[in-house]
Amino acid sequence: MTFEKALFRDLRATNVTKVRIGNGGYISIEGKGVLQSQVVLTQLIFYVLFVLRIDQNLLGIGQLTERGF
Repeated sequence: MTFEKALFRDLRATNVTKVRIGNGGYISIEGKGVLQSQVVLTQLIFYVLFVLRIDQNLLGIGQLTERGF
């Protein structure tokens, strides 16, 4: 999840409208897209959620390893 729209290479609307966060609350999702990796510039990260109401980028390590990172 990220709040930084400029990081997206491609950003589109999504059917998912909310995501549950650590405190049990829900926050709205504005879209879903593809990011260009800032570490390995040839690597794309798919299915990244665009969420305005967070103040830091969140990465799911398990999901990244499943996709070969």
